[in-house]
Amino acid sequence: MSRFSHTLDSGPVAYCLALALGVASAWLWIGSPAQIVAGHLVIDGDYANAAAAFSVFVRDGWHWPLGANPHFGAVNAFFSDIAPWFALCAKALYSLTGIELTFHWLILINVSLFSAFAYRLMARLCDDRFTRWLGVFLLTFNLIMPVRLIGAQHIALAGYWVVLWAMTAVPIGDDASSRSRRHEFIALVAIATWSHAYLAAMAIAIVLFCLLFKRRWIAASIAIAVPLALLFIIGALGEPHVPTGGAKHFALDLAAYVQSLNWGIAPQPYAVLDIPQRDTIVYLGTGAWLALIVGLAWPACHPGRLIPAQGTGARQRLLILLAAAIALAGFAMAFNLRVAGPVWLELPIPGPLQPLYESFRAVGRFGGVLAYVAIVIAALWLGALARHWRPAVVVGLVAAGLQIGDAYHAGTKSPAPNQRADVASQREALDGLLQSGWTGVVYRDVDMLDLEQQRLIDYLLVDQHGARHFAVAHGARLSHEDVAARSGHEAAQAGDLVIIDASDPLPDCARTAAIKTYVLCLL
Repeated sequence: MSRFSHTLDSGPVAYCLALALGVASAWLWIGSPAQIVAGHLVIDGDYANAAAAFSVFVRDGWHWPLGANPHFGAVNAFFSDIAPWFALCAKALYSLTGIELTFHWLILINVSLFSAFAYRLMARLCDDRFTRWLGVFLLTFNLIMPVRLIGAQHIALAGYWVVLWAMTAVPIGDDASSRSRRHEFIALVAIATWSHAYLAAMAIAIVLFCLLFKRRWIAASIAIAVPLALLFIIGALGEPHVPTGGAKHFALDLAAYVQSLNWGIAPQPYAVLDIPQRDTIVYLGTGAWLALIVGLAWPACHPGRLIPAQGTGARQRLLILLAAAIALAGFAMAFNLRVAGPVWLELPIPGPLQPLYESFRAVGRFGGVLAYVAIVIAALWLGALARHWRPAVVVGLVAAGLQIGDAYHAGTKSPAPNQRADVASQREALDGLLQSGWTGVVYRDVDMLDLEQQRLIDYLLVDQHGARHFAVAHGARLSHEDVAARSGHEAAQAGDLVIIDASDPLPDCARTAAIKTYVLCLL
């Protein structure tokens, strides 16, 4: 048994187990890996839009800037939420071998690497096997990532493994002498920058806290310079700035850490009436709350050992992570004090911070870092308690089970049967329309708001019917002027597809199909 236990803690085996745990967790609340890579999760939402943009980008040739995607409405890859690091790797593979990776693989990458970096984080903070794996389970089955995947279907934004990586990317204390890891943070900020803007901001903030604590001033400058350079290379800095506003509507509610939004097995403690507040999922988890509440017995009985991380470096790391998480949560509040719905205090956002809040409108998401740190502390407290009070082990097992129950319950809620029926209906309409072939070119004569209603159409056209060019397509940073300039079907030729509102006059069509309030006309 001791040899087996030692094997579980050996680096390669432990990380393989963690990777497998991540895939198993996705199997619980999405489906099998085969179903995932087949696009089983796709419904009419952001996932469909990103998958379509990804495939068009991968199949196209190389452009400058690297994120240019001229055949998908000229929407830059960075603003299509296709995780540019993965898209560029898939594009290189396709260019060299003809092997095409689909966007669906990113789900498996996200869930498996999240568990692996959860293990790495816990290994940096404690030596106790039970505590390590308790933390891994509580993090892996936390709802923040699953709800991003199956709720809002923000696949790239679900790459929270870069946030956990950031928590371990800078050597601190006992491992600070490791030269091989001294510059690891550069790889981290690079991958994070080309993952998703929100993830990049969280990861870079954590890295900066760690580097500034170590007084590595040059390294901190590099941690800022590298993302800026990569944003230029991908083409994000060259895009026009389109202010979004409304950050205060998305501001973090301090009670959101106990709010499951009905995704977990625990009922909602209060009603969420403001629709933007439903974007913020930072719930610790039913099991994590049990672990935290019972684990409070440790600091209560040992007030001088509030931070149970083992080793000076581990304690320093945990304190830095806590400071960074609190700072990000403060930013997420957007100068509002909102508790369980009502806003108790509201201050104007200072002028110098306005550009940040315009770029990161859904600021409540930044509160997720504090949720992860709180889960880690819960595991550390309960683990420390278990070393002196064996029944705490049973509590830990129950906590892990409740956390798994949250994830399973979330998986039963999405996609809903009516959403799957909608996919089948739109697929049938397109199959009938394009059964005898077409050019793969799509024109639209619609308004910007219509594009969001046609995301699944675009995905099905690309995935099922080989669409290769969209004159205009949905994406972030679009303006009404941009869409108006690219809309129209004057240049369309025979065999092209034109999508227009059903109330508008039709061009000369060979065949038509109706989806929602739109007519698809095959010239």
